[in-house]
Amino acid sequence: MKSLAKKPDIEFLKKQSKALRILHRQRDFELKLLAFPGAKGAPVSFPVPTKSVKLSFFTDSAEGERSAVLFSYADGSAPGNAISIEESTLLGKVVAGIHSSTDTL
Repeated sequence: MKSLAKKPDIEFLKKQSKALRILHRQRDFELKLLAFPGAKGAPVSFPVPTKSVKLSFFTDSAEGERSAVLFSYADGSAPGNAISIEESTLLGKVVAGIHSSTDTL
């Protein structure tokens, strides 16, 4: 009698594993990119490293194991729809400074 258990699709599992590795590398790069301006003193929220100096960690959730990141608190408020020319100019200068701080990444 043949077993009814289906054999795992090895090629599918290999592709899925490769996709997850790419996603993890991309996530790690993006977290380093977000941490960099904060380390340079830019006024941004940044990922807070764990005790083992990692920028993310895994935690159990109802859907299964998930990657998680703790970000620092960024003081301030959203400008809303009514932003003045002066506020817009200041925002542009701050964003330009954040952008410039990544030049040496």
